[in-house]
Amino acid sequence: MRTLLTLTRNQILSFRRRINGLDERVSANPDSLRSAAWAGLQDSMPRAAVLSLHARIEGVTAQVLDEAALVQLWGPRYSVYVTAAEDRAVFTVGRWPDAEKARNRARRLAARMAAHLDGRQESCDEVGEALRVNPNALRHATTTGTVLIRWDGRAGRWSGRCQSRR
Repeated sequence: MRTLLTLTRNQILSFRRRINGLDERVSANPDSLRSAAWAGLQDSMPRAAVLSLHARIEGVTAQVLDEAALVQLWGPRYSVYVTAAEDRAVFTVGRWPDAEKARNRARRLAARMAAHLDGRQESCDEVGEALRVNPNALRHATTTGTVLIRWDGRAGRWSGRCQSRR
């Protein structure tokens, strides 16, 4: 005979706070940053990820996105995310398109971006202009795991800096 598990609202909320690292702040270090961002923190509303990190880690400042333990990239549905640098491949290549045509497009675009940028950073608008593609199309290259961005969320228009990493 089965018995139903009965949970209170407080038990459920307490569990969710604990597993999301929101029950108490931890000290800032590369491991705590990785743990806080392991599943990706949405940053489409500029600096939402900073707020999420601040809720989990003591002493977080706006410069936390400069930490080597974190990267900023396009995630699911091409929204901006912050994730642990160590988990970049899983977070990007894990979204590799099923269709061969889409995979080829991503590979070609990522290769063109890498050749153009050669390790530099440029605005996505500048990269799009140089490659003669709509800057929004650059998002497709992210599934290769080689494209990082820096979202600056300027008012009134999408803006970011693209960087190719091998």
